Amino acid sequence: MSVLQGLLERRRLILASALLLALAGLVSWNTMPREEDPQFPERSGVILVPFPGADAETVERLVLDPLEEHLAEVEELAEISATARAGIAVLDLDLADEIYATDAAWDEVTDAVDAARREFPQGVGEPVLDDDVIAQE
Repeated sequence: MSVLQGLLERRRLILASALLLALAGLVSWNTMPREEDPQFPERSGVILVPFPGADAETVERLVLDPLEEHLAEVEELAEISATARAGIAVLDLDLADEIYATDAAWDEVTDAVDAARREFPQGVGEPVLDDDVIAQE
């Protein structure tokens, strides 16, 4: 007699197991938290730093390099993509996927930007961090 035949002969056991699994699924479904408009953590952000009158090379050397150096110390950042253009520096930031406390992570990014700002020369504008960006995959 095979194991499968032995199980099939115990119809009460199979019925009780099926009912128990169905009941557990129903209870799980009814107790699952739901939101009409769920909030997803913002894991992408953009930093804009104006530097009027500077060419792209100067923006990279005097603005992007210090910013990238300080942002590299933020462990929650998974990726930093920087672009230097005439008169402005643009940094795209992505937090690591395992980060759910995004407010604390963005606070650390703000602290790193403030530390880098102390190294900026005269004429560099106020850095603007937009941490409410939806990443396009």
